[in-house]
Amino acid sequence: NPKGVKAIHLLPNWEAEQLKSYLNLLKREGWQASTIAMYRSSNLRFCKYLQRLGIESFSSLTTTILKDFNLQDKHVTPEGKAAYNCRIRNFLIYLYEQSLIDDPYLYKALPTFSAPRTSIIQTLSKEDVASIWATNPDTLSPKALRDYAMVCIGLTMGFRASDISGLRFENIDWKQRSIKIVQQKTGKVLTMPMPI
Repeated sequence: NPKGVKAIHLLPNWEAEQLKSYLNLLKREGWQASTIAMYRSSNLRFCKYLQRLGIESFSSLTTTILKDFNLQDKHVTPEGKAAYNCRIRNFLIYLYEQSLIDDPYLYKALPTFSAPRTSIIQTLSKEDVASIWATNPDTLSPKALRDYAMVCIGLTMGFRASDISGLRFENIDWKQRSIKIVQQKTGKVLTMPMPI
């Protein structure tokens, strides 16, 4: 993200050098580029706040500064705030490991939890399901047939959408009439009988 890189260079040197060093560490550890971008964004916001306060060293950080940062830091959702705080906490741990802050527990001043959220889960009605099963697969185009098969797998086998979209022919055991996948969310191997 060129914009993020430029923003780092606008920080005072004492902040910029440590943040670049931390992001380079994440890169060497093999973190995904999107994850590193989230760490950059979160910690840039934190460093800019320190800059506005006139802080001149990470050693000047206090629990009060961290709590005040958390209170003024606005997000659309509580989950967004928790995600940013988690990444800033990890940066603070890194700073402690570099002997740039003295308190090993300073990072605990930023909360990691978010407010619970309830959402209404939409399910198919009996009529919707009946309409799906009433579809004649012989009348469908190849793309529509693929989509129909994906919906049928979801209805009969309970796979997550992300697992269904990742299915390949090698996942299907035609003799045993089963589908074997590695679940994207959990990383666990799952073998399920395949309905006729």
